[in-house]
Amino acid sequence: KDAKIYLFLPFLPLAPLFTTNFTSSIDFNRTRNESRQRQYNFNDPTGRQFRANRGFGFNWKFIENWIIDIGGTYNFKVGSDLTQYETNNDSLRTQKTESEIFRDIFLNNGLLNFGKDLDYQQSTSINPKFNIPVIKKFLDITASYNVSYGWTNPNTTVNIGYNVGYANTINAGANIKFGDLLGLFGNKGATTPPPKLRSDLGSGKLTSSGSVKFDDGKPGIGDIIKIIGTFIPDNINMNFNQTNAVTNPGVQGRPGFGNFWMSPTTKEEYGPSRLYQLGLSMYPGKRIPGLSITDGFNQNNNITISATIQPILPQSIKMNLTFKNNWGFNNTTTYISSPDGNLFDPTNKSSSRSKGYSMFFAGDVTKFRFQPSDDPALNIKTFSESFKKDIGAIAFPNWNLTVSGLETFPLFSEFATSVTLENSFTSEYSESSQLDISQNLVPSRQSVTQSFNPLIGLNINFKPAFGGTLTATMRINNSKSNILVPSSNMIQTTSTKDWSFNANFAKSGFEIPLFGLSLKNDITFALTISQNSNDPIDYRFNPGSDLPDPLNGNGSKVTTVNPSIQYSLSSKVQMQVFFKYIKTEPTGTSYSTIPRTSSEGGLNVRVSLQ
Repeated sequence: KDAKIYLFLPFLPLAPLFTTNFTSSIDFNRTRNESRQRQYNFNDPTGRQFRANRGFGFNWKFIENWIIDIGGTYNFKVGSDLTQYETNNDSLRTQKTESEIFRDIFLNNGLLNFGKDLDYQQSTSINPKFNIPVIKKFLDITASYNVSYGWTNPNTTVNIGYNVGYANTINAGANIKFGDLLGLFGNKGATTPPPKLRSDLGSGKLTSSGSVKFDDGKPGIGDIIKIIGTFIPDNINMNFNQTNAVTNPGVQGRPGFGNFWMSPTTKEEYGPSRLYQLGLSMYPGKRIPGLSITDGFNQNNNITISATIQPILPQSIKMNLTFKNNWGFNNTTTYISSPDGNLFDPTNKSSSRSKGYSMFFAGDVTKFRFQPSDDPALNIKTFSESFKKDIGAIAFPNWNLTVSGLETFPLFSEFATSVTLENSFTSEYSESSQLDISQNLVPSRQSVTQSFNPLIGLNINFKPAFGGTLTATMRINNSKSNILVPSSNMIQTTSTKDWSFNANFAKSGFEIPLFGLSLKNDITFALTISQNSNDPIDYRFNPGSDLPDPLNGNGSKVTTVNPSIQYSLSSKVQMQVFFKYIKTEPTGTSYSTIPRTSSEGGLNVRVSLQ
């Protein structure tokens, strides 16, 4: 009963009447540059520039307090050039007086004459909000639409039309409350509420030995069901994103302000239609006759599905799962505009496609087999298909795993207050292709990337020692990329392995008598040791053999040792002593990497005077 509908459609000029925030702006920027070179007895040509910007913006509402609320924002800005009003139309371009300039601007062809429009920018957003009574308990839906429209004037002497285009973004998301939804079905026919899906395994607890202990001493059917339930996420998030970009040069007419706000139907002389400016049409209007015109259209789509589960031990194990899928295209088409401003058959057309998705473990290039043939087209097709099948893998979500509470294990319980283990896996397959002269899609590039970042990550907080706190972090990372250009019969691989160890001991608040004073002091010892190994190898497949010929690239291994001590005598006096050692050496049979070492050390003293 509280629902409201603001009936400004199709009368858009009424929309600002239903706003709570309306802004407008006008600004002028006038510059003049006079110079004279010493070797001449006359002045250089005077540089003049007189620009103006005007615009307005507001938020708007169409429906509110209903199952779907619809609102949004609108912003408009025009930049123009008034430099022509600075001078007279004589051969010397003599400067006008201030009063003459004001007469050209004010009450001349309107209240204000802004001169020649150069660019026009307009943005519109639509933000629906869903309030569906029953569904919102189990499903949250979000959506938004944004579009930016632009018009520019490239004309100087010859009329070649105007450049127009828009870029829009569509976002849609859904959060499925899976736990509540399954709980609804679980209550069906039950006399007592069922256990929550996100339980603590009921009686299951992590003991100091690292095992799971049940209160009754042995697991039962109920405990097994609870364990299975921990693999079911409470929420599943799904997001879709689409971006479109359209460019159209050589368009006749005005920027389209009249079509958007005034005219109920599209008028060619006003410029692009309302639907075009809102990103809902690809027809910008008629073109200047006899021009070579290249239109562009680019689109990208992304789908992301994510969820979090806490399997087996919900208080200790947390895993974030993410799956991504993307695809898109980029089209350019060239026409010669007809005498009446229309476009017919294109004179040239190019198109590219791209796609990618999250996947499982990548294949091993050293086990990949392919024998090139004498047919280049067949080579590209079979090489591409084999690479996708053997090096790529099935679509699969990536993950980020965190295991906490390891300080209860005997290995850590004697010296640590908290221990956390991390593991993160990311793998993606992507490919791009081009349309050939026969309008067939030909793969131009394929890649498979895989990384464990980290493969093993260990974070330890130690028990208090020597009156201070000690923390340590160890990380082992591993990544590999495989890139194929089918026409080259070669797979380029890069393997990267690195590990790092960081330790930090900090003690604060201790006193050291100095010059009869007893000041609070802080000291921090830090140590970082790391090693990074980078090993590129190209695998080329030659006719007559299905075994690749490996060619080692410029591989290197870099080892870094960096200890430091930071001492704070007070909040105003701080000192740091540091040392850094770096050693670089080649890997494998690499000859282009020059072995080298470097050492540096220093003292930093900071005194703050206030």
